[in-house]
Amino acid sequence: MRLIKKRYTGLLVVLTFFLIVTGCGGISKDLKVKALNVPEQLKVTGELIEKLKNEYERFKQTDQYKSEFIRYGGPDRENWDSSFNQAFDALAEAKRIYENKVAQILERNKEEEQPQLKKQLKTISEKMALGRQSAQKTGLRISRLQQAKDSMDEMLSTGEDKNTRIDGLFKELEVFVRESQEQYPNKKEDLDTRFAWFEKVHQESLAAFQVIKNEEASEPPDLALFADNYDLIAKQFEAFTLQNQELRKKISELGKSYSKILRDMKLEQKPWLEEVRYQWDNWSDWDTTKEVYRRKRYISINDYNSLIKKGGEAGGIISRGNDYEVWIEDLDVDEYFFHTYLFVEDEKQTPGDWEQVTETFYDANEENLNMSILTKPLGMYEEEVIKVAMPPGFDKVGDPRYGKWEENRDTGERQWSFFQKYLFWSMILNGNRFGRNYYSYDRYNDWNRNYRGRKPYYGRSGGDFGSGGRSTMTNSGMKGSTYAKSGGFKTTTPSVRGAGTSNRSRGPGAGK
Repeated sequence: MRLIKKRYTGLLVVLTFFLIVTGCGGISKDLKVKALNVPEQLKVTGELIEKLKNEYERFKQTDQYKSEFIRYGGPDRENWDSSFNQAFDALAEAKRIYENKVAQILERNKEEEQPQLKKQLKTISEKMALGRQSAQKTGLRISRLQQAKDSMDEMLSTGEDKNTRIDGLFKELEVFVRESQEQYPNKKEDLDTRFAWFEKVHQESLAAFQVIKNEEASEPPDLALFADNYDLIAKQFEAFTLQNQELRKKISELGKSYSKILRDMKLEQKPWLEEVRYQWDNWSDWDTTKEVYRRKRYISINDYNSLIKKGGEAGGIISRGNDYEVWIEDLDVDEYFFHTYLFVEDEKQTPGDWEQVTETFYDANEENLNMSILTKPLGMYEEEVIKVAMPPGFDKVGDPRYGKWEENRDTGERQWSFFQKYLFWSMILNGNRFGRNYYSYDRYNDWNRNYRGRKPYYGRSGGDFGSGGRSTMTNSGMKGSTYAKSGGFKTTTPSVRGAGTSNRSRGPGAGK
């Protein structure tokens, strides 16, 4: 160790002198300081490993080690000496990296080598940490075995309590999972997979408790087996308790059903202009033109249309006098996009207020009026929420909890009939529970096989659902909507932006 200390002390002095002489540039000061501190850190780590090694060697000479602990620390079992070998090997590797790589990078002092220097310093830090952990491992193990010897009765009692609680939680959870599988048969395999972990942990806990129970009754007991299996029970108890809560929370998601239905939409346009006033002195012999003010102001649609008719694009003149002119610097329209939704959770309906949305989202849902744009079916997890537009209530069709299939006596067509409790879905879809039944077997089958969760469904011919669909256009509940009042239902394939008093591509009221 003396030679190592002298060697690193000399290296540190040389490097410090060199870096001071080189002055500015190259590797950053903070990184240099961090690198120059490594030799001292290596020295302290080496001293710690030596100290712990010496303490262990002294313990090996005691009667307690020779009579009780040699059976655990020998080479045929846990081989405690190997931990110190690993510690010294890790430290030696850290020193080699410093000598062969870090020191040379510091000597070259090139800024472009900073990433490499950081990488090597990180590796050295990890090697020193490994060395410390390896050296401490044996001492911690001896302390744990001593604790098992001194507190065996108490640990047995605690282990039995935790094992009993795991057993109780397991039995309760098993009943809950089996009931959930009966309620949501589509999730039987999934719940079997999730429950398999609990079955494994339960069996491991029972087996571990049997081991500590047997060892407590043995003479002499195997302290290593006793301590390790006690620790396993404690670890499994914490994991089981947490995962039990998580699985119950996860299963509770299956019982929730909700839909977010787009019930109205509108586009608000606010025309504006930016005007600049220039003024000059007609009596001056040189150009005195100057900008008096520049301002942006919102204007009415009529004023906007009037300016457009006058050719008042950017650069046009609004007004002029003998010594001034007011020019249009810019002329445009600010647009704001809004939706209203009907939120349905289980059987509860909650109409929403106007919500401002992004233009991108507005465009993506322009043809999805009276469609469910977010649907969480019963018996599905939250991550299985359907984010593709679908006719409201289609996720309930075919589920015997909501209704049943019946044959239309006039047409012979199979149609879905909601139970009384859920008839409101027909009201949402077409505005009249006794009107046309759009929940036909053919439509549902087409949606379920070819569209569900993949692309919006507007009906087999594309004209049943959505903004231009018959179920929406004839829906009494939609006739008072802003969309309808703005003329959205007047065309076969409506476009909200072209339905109102303004069209964004032509400006407010343009072309009327």
